[in-house]
Amino acid sequence: MKNKGIIAILVGVGVIFISILFASGYSSYSDLITNIYKMEIELYEGRKTKIRKAKEKYRYMYKPGAMEAWREKKKKGTKDMSEFLKFFENYPKEDVPEKYVEYEEKYVIKGRVAIPLKYPFSLSVLLILFGTGILLLSKKRK
Repeated sequence: MKNKGIIAILVGVGVIFISILFASGYSSYSDLITNIYKMEIELYEGRKTKIRKAKEKYRYMYKPGAMEAWREKKKKGTKDMSEFLKFFENYPKEDVPEKYVEYEEKYVIKGRVAIPLKYPFSLSVLLILFGTGILLLSKKRK
């Protein structure tokens, strides 16, 4: 029974060292707990793909002729701002012409597989505690 406790402790210590060897994302400016939380064991790197997306603020905002139509209506005597907002919202919308659109480009990694270091670390802590418990109980029985 005593041997099982020693084996559990050794396996727990071994899991800690092996997982730290294969982990990436270490920061020398962070403390131990932050590094354990942020580090990962990367199993598959994945591939980097580029995504080009129009900025959201430019979508469906272009309303050709809306201001000119409002100026014509304003000449007839309408000056209320709430009426202008209703008029502008109900005016037919079109997509923004291509020359006015701003795009943002992002790189996304697809297919990446990584295990956060906190899971093997917590498993090793449990193994060490379990092994210590077995050692203490085996001494009490004798």
